[in-house]
Order: sequence, then structure tokens, then C-alpha cells
Amino acid sequence: EFNASAFKTLPTALVEDLLKKLPGVDVDRDGNITVNGRKANRILVDGKEFFGGDPKIATRNLPADVIDKVQVVDDKEQLNANPDMDPNDVGKVINLTFKKAIKQGLFGKVYAGGGTDKRYEAGGIVNMFRDTFQLSALAYTNNLNKPGFGFGDVSSMGGFQRSGVNSISVFSDGGFSFNDVSFGGTGQGIQRSTGGGFNANHQIGKKLTLNLQYFYGHINSDIQQITNVQQFLGDTSLTTRSVNSQVNDDYSHRVGGRIRWKIDSLSDFVYTPNITFRKNLVDRNLETNAFNNFQPKLSQSINSQNNISNGFSYSHDIYYNKAFKKKGRTLNITNNLNTNNTDLDQYNEAENAFFNPAEYYTSLNQLRNRDQNTFRTSLNVTYSEPVSKTVTMRLSNVADYFSDNDDISTYNSRQNDGKFDSLNNTLTNGFQRAGFRNNASAGIRWKLGKVTIGPSVNFQSLYIDNKFMKNDPIKQDFFYVLPSLNIQWNGFGFNYSARAQEPQVNDLQPVVDNTNPLYVQLGNPSLVPAIMQQLSLNFFKNDQKRSITYNAYMMGSISDNTVIRERTVDAQGVQTTRPVNVNGIWQFNGSGGVRKQIKLINSWNMALAANFFGNYSKSVILINSIRSEANNWTLNPSGTLSFNYKDLFEINETYRVTWTKSIYDNDEFPGLEVMRHNSNTDLVVRLPKHWVWETSVDYFYNPQVAPGIRKSNFRWNAGVNFL
Repeated sequence: EFNASAFKTLPTALVEDLLKKLPGVDVDRDGNITVNGRKANRILVDGKEFFGGDPKIATRNLPADVIDKVQVVDDKEQLNANPDMDPNDVGKVINLTFKKAIKQGLFGKVYAGGGTDKRYEAGGIVNMFRDTFQLSALAYTNNLNKPGFGFGDVSSMGGFQRSGVNSISVFSDGGFSFNDVSFGGTGQGIQRSTGGGFNANHQIGKKLTLNLQYFYGHINSDIQQITNVQQFLGDTSLTTRSVNSQVNDDYSHRVGGRIRWKIDSLSDFVYTPNITFRKNLVDRNLETNAFNNFQPKLSQSINSQNNISNGFSYSHDIYYNKAFKKKGRTLNITNNLNTNNTDLDQYNEAENAFFNPAEYYTSLNQLRNRDQNTFRTSLNVTYSEPVSKTVTMRLSNVADYFSDNDDISTYNSRQNDGKFDSLNNTLTNGFQRAGFRNNASAGIRWKLGKVTIGPSVNFQSLYIDNKFMKNDPIKQDFFYVLPSLNIQWNGFGFNYSARAQEPQVNDLQPVVDNTNPLYVQLGNPSLVPAIMQQLSLNFFKNDQKRSITYNAYMMGSISDNTVIRERTVDAQGVQTTRPVNVNGIWQFNGSGGVRKQIKLINSWNMALAANFFGNYSKSVILINSIRSEANNWTLNPSGTLSFNYKDLFEINETYRVTWTKSIYDNDEFPGLEVMRHNSNTDLVVRLPKHWVWETSVDYFYNPQVAPGIRKSNFRWNAGVNFL
């Protein structure tokens, strides 16, 4: 537990700025938080969910001066839901407690900004707190490729991440990744995003807590993209050049909540439902040309697509945990359910020309309707019983049921009136899959001083029933014995596990996908589950006295029956892909890092960080019935240097090199070696009073680009905020 008043921050600081000053806490430029090397899964406000527990909503929107204490604990919910989880992998929960005056108050912030090229952003958040009730609401809009908010990844709101309360800013932050539904900042095209939502918590007595959330999001993406793909097939070099012009509109409504019932001092019950409505509109024009080193023209396609998709999903997690008076004896019961319905209408109009060996033309004008329904539910019962002071027995059974329906109907357009009512039987089929998986496991956890050993064995049965509208049904029945082992010692962790995974529905669908006439996709109903064995080693140490953090991780896996896509390329450059099972897929990767914080003279602080990532994989490629093993290497070292002076001046410099190399054992496929460079510089100056000056410069260098495209690029963002 940390007393917030012991860590000095500027009057305009946010919770993120406060967390950066706490020992062992790191916050990266995207707002992701780690505590002594472990990820912060959730942030609570006075012990209650705040917008679904999403860390970035709290850290980048709540002012630091309203916080009284910061408490950091292990995420017991994550551990209880996954009793066999490595304790070193359990995340953290950060609880922010407000000052007494705030607990009965109303506060918030608003921001707005404008810039060149008609760039703008605006938004705000307001919070009302009472003893047993919390209500927060927020809204935003921008055309800066900036994320607004989402359930899993919410980034900056208000200026350039640290603009404070009541700010006016001029800044563009570029794109970030998103989880599930996009609310802006995906980095795809020029984006306009708008959203809003509210979060309410109510404490009823001492045992019952209710939470309700609603989010709305809309993102419009204007994408202009040029793609140049070169493939070497023996003495032939096939080049496929595409120009894509696309506009996407994505609308989402999400309603969620949580009921937490503290039944008694030893029992908890949690119910977390979520409902999502989604609509997606895509208007796309794609022009593709294919040629090789012998033929200047192989094929050409001008393809116009209009997609209308509507979706609905419901999911819930039900969790019951009971501890007994006997220490170490526990019972955990969890139920997960997810159902998703999606209806897609895809209108395609294409004109295609082929020039080898003789010139001919084809056209396409069709409606492809795809109706997909998925259902997943699982029941997990885990019982732990201590048989001695050093040995605990654990019994578990997980029963999964899954069902998938995938119906595709393709209609050709009538020439006289353009109506799509002529069913194309060749491109129409239906697919249903139902399956049941049961995983029974038994294991122990044995503590020998500082060493903890956890062997277990899993007995997994898998039954799958595939039914098709036209094809014969396929029934599959499998049984696996899958061992696992976990060892922990003094910051080191070792883990071995094995698992089976059934194929994806899209890979099983027997209907040909011809929506891109130059890239045709087939399915394969005969695919079987993949088997993967994985081995991992990890190490973490936080030396608080010397302010140094070390971490290292290594992982290796071997997979059989892995699904890859074999490919054929014909004389016109048309590519056809089909999923198949292959054996002997290997992957090994390792990463490591060290971070050192140094206190210099006159309130100057410096941080040094060095990180390294390496990867090796052995995979299989199949092109025109020619098989080759592909050996791929990736090395990615990076370094970061940061200076901070009383939060009035901050500068961060990061440099990263990425080296990749591919080698094939078949001379038909030449290897490739590429070295890419990336640097980033962030500068923040908070002078004079009420002014915040910020700038960011990114440099990218990639020598492996198509002719006519720049190998190096600079991106400069700058903003000024008046508080």
C-alpha cells in the first residue's frame, strides 16, 4: 500500500503520472502497467469496478490529486478461475482509494482541440461518487486515428495523454491496437471515431455489489492502400500488384454488467454478462494486376465489393468459489457461455481479363449471403485437498460443448432487372458442426523448501459431428493422454504442457470463396485436430535496493496436424488456397530485458532499459505440389533512455532494430534477409505555468519495399495544451 501524498506530482497530473513514481511500477507509452514485472489486469476505484476494470480509463482520466492511497494485490479472481495457473503469471489488481472529500463529490474533465488539415478532437468524462453509489459517463470524437475507449484497450482522452483537466490541445497520436470492437486508432487508413458510455456501481448492504455498463462506438475508416507481392517459383518471379480503395463503417452497442455476491466469509458468487450489437458496412474497390519475368501481362481484375454485416453476441461468466475451514481445501465452479450470430451480405461485381496463353474475359455479378451461428459453453469443476503440509492434491474436470452453423447461399444477378434471385448451386452449401470435449485431470503440488513441483495428467476425449447440406457427414472421435509439469524455484519457472485444438469453422467450409477472382479460397472438411506440446522457462527478479529489474523468457513448441494453406498458382497468376494438416512445425522464441532507474543530482532522474527478442520457426509450405521446409529467424534488440526533471521536463528515446531471415530447403524458393530500423523520441515540457508542450518523432526505415515507395519515413506529432 502506498500513500499518494508521499509522491509529489504536478497539479495537472493524472493517475498514470502518479503510478510512474511508485517503486516497482512501470507504465509504457501505450499505458500498459506492470508491477514488479507482472501485468496489472484491473484497476478498482474504492474497491469497485470502474468501466469494467479497464486500467487505461482510470489512469488516463482520473486526476492524481483525488487519490489518497494506492493498493496493489494479486488478482485472486484470476487465480481462483485458473487454479493450475503458475503463481508467477498471476496478474495484479490496483485499487485506488479516494480522499474523503471526493467520495461525496462530483468531478471530471473536458478537452477540445483543433489543428491543421481539419484535424479535431473533443470529449469529456464526469464522475459522481456517493457512499454506496458511483456513476461515471464519458464521450469523445476525433479524426486523429486515436482510440476512444473499448472493453479491452482504452487509450488517451484529452490532449496528448497527459493534458490534465480542462485542456485545449492540438495533437495527433497515431493508431493503437484494439481488442474485439474498434473504437478508433487501429492504424488502418484515415479514421473518424465517436463514442460514449456510462458505468454505474451500487453497493447493496455488505454482501451484494451491482455493476452496469453501456458503450456506443462508431468508427469510419478511409483506406487507400497499394500492395506489391513478389513470389519466386523456380525460375519464375510472380508479381501481384493491388490498389485498394475502401471505406469502412463500424457501429457497436455493448451492454455489460456484474453481480458479485459475498455469500459468507468463505464463499463468493460472480455473474458477468455482456451483450453486443454490431453493424459493419464496407465499400471497396480493388484493382489487381499479375505479371512475371516472362510475361508482362498475366491477368487483371477490377473488383467492386459492398458488404453489409449485422451481428449479435451474448456471453457470460459464472464463477463460484468456496474455501473450507481446513486450510488449502477449495472448490471452484465456473461456467462460460458465448453465442454469436452474424449475417453477411456480400455484393461482388468484377471484370477479369486473362492474357496467357490466349486472351479471354470473364465477369462476376453475385450476392454471397453467409449466416454464421456459434455457441460455446463449458463447465469447470476443480477441487483441491491438502494431504500434508507440503503436498496438495488437485482434481479437475472441464466439459465443453460447441456448436457451429455456417450456411452460404450465392445468387447470380439477372441481366434484365439486376435482381439477385438466381441461386448458384455450385457456390451454395450448408455446414453444421457439433462437438463435445471432456478433460479430466489429476495432479499434485509439492513444496520442497523454495521449490514447488506440480505434475499432472490430463485425459481428454473429443467427439465432433460434421454435417453438410450436400456432402456426406464426417464423424470424428479422439482420445488423448496429455501430461503437464510445472516447477517454480526462486524466481525461475518451468512449464510443460500439451493440448489438442479442433480446426476452425472457416477452414472446414466446403464452399468455394470466389469473391476475389484472382485469389480463390477452398475449405477442407477432412481436417483433424492439431496436437501441440509446449515447453517454457521464465525468470524474473526485482532488486528494489539497486532499482534494477531483470526478466527472461524462453518457449518452444512442436505441433503435429497443424493447419497450413497449400497454394496453387496457374499460368494466369490466379492463386487457389486450401487448408491441410501437416506435421513437424517447430517454434522457439526467447526474450529478456533489464531496466535500471538512477537518481541523478538536482532532482534529475534517469532510466535505462535494454530488451531483446529472438524467434526461430520451422514450418512447411506447399506451392504447386512442391513441398519445402521454411526456416525463419527473427532478432529484435532495442534500447530506451529516459530523463525526467521534476515532471517539468521529460524526454524518452527508443531505438529498435528488426532482423529477419528465411531459408528454404528446396531450391525452388530463394531465401530472404531484411533489416528494419525504428526510433522514437518523446519530449514533454510543462512550462510556463498552465502550459504543456509535447512532441513525438518516429523514424522508420525498411529497405524491402516495392519500387517507387520510400524506404524511410518520418512521422512528427506535436501538441500544445493550455490548462
